[in-house]
Amino acid sequence: MDKLKIRTLVRKTIRALNVKDGDVILLKINTEGINDKKQVNAFANAIRAGGRPNCVLIALDNFDDLDVLNEEDMEKHGWIKKVKE
Repeated sequence: MDKLKIRTLVRKTIRALNVKDGDVILLKINTEGINDKKQVNAFANAIRAGGRPNCVLIALDNFDDLDVLNEEDMEKHGWIKKVKE
């Protein structure tokens, strides 16, 4: 997929999902013609160029590879700081 097609895909995705700056975007590789590292980077660059430089793009081969941690588990691993009153 060339860069113009990737930018078009990103614009459609951002509009359809109402993506805001700072959102996390999960991208399944091998869908919509995105199937290599260069194309994933082009997708990320298109998101930034579209005015959302703080979005996080996570590209996975399969969504089954994704694990979700709750806030307590994240704190155990040092990923967040809780404000203690």
